[in-house]
Amino acid sequence: MRETIRRRLRRIAVAGNPEFHAFAPGESAAVLAWLPRLEEERRRRWQGGGLPPGWLAALVREGLPAGVVQASALRFDGRDIAWDVGLWLNGTYYGYVRGFDAAFQALSPGSVQLCRLIEWLFARGAERLDFMLGAEAYKADWADGEEVEVRSLAIASRAPLSPLRRAAARGLDRMLGPGRSRSRRGRPG
Repeated sequence: MRETIRRRLRRIAVAGNPEFHAFAPGESAAVLAWLPRLEEERRRRWQGGGLPPGWLAALVREGLPAGVVQASALRFDGRDIAWDVGLWLNGTYYGYVRGFDAAFQALSPGSVQLCRLIEWLFARGAERLDFMLGAEAYKADWADGEEVEVRSLAIASRAPLSPLRRAAARGLDRMLGPGRSRSRRGRPG
C-alpha cells in the first residue's frame, strides 16, 4: 500500500500542483462553497446515497466553528477536487463523508487527499482514525486489519426510574422464554 500511495503522490505532482487544506473553524463559507459538489459526486457514485437536503451544510455551519467537525480538501491547480468532512472527538477522527471529482479519477484524488488528511491528523495528536460504517474497499487498504461490526446502538436514559424499567423488561423477557419475548416498538419481537 505504501508504494501505491507513493506512486499516486508522484503521479499527481507531475500532473499539476496538489495542495491539502484543512479548514479552520472560521472557514465555514469556503467549505459550504464546495459541499454541493461533494454531495453531487456522492449521489452520482452511490445512487441513493445522498444525505437529507441541508443536513451536511447544517452540520458544517454548526460543527466547524465549534471544533467538532473537521473539513478538508485536496486542491489541484487551485481547484478543490477531493473533499472530506468528519468529526473530531477525544483524539479520534470519524470520517463521515468523503468524495472526489470524477473528472480527476485518473489522478487518484481520494487516495491522495486521505493520505494528506492522515498525515495532518496525526501531526495534530490524533490517536485513531475511524472510517465509520460501510464496507468500501478503500477502507481495508488503510486499516490495520481490525474491524468491528456494529449491529445496533442503544441509548439508555440515566433518569432515576430507567434502570428499574430496564431490569423489569429483562425479567419479563426471561419469564416469557426464548422466542416469546414481548414486542417493543422499534425492535423485532
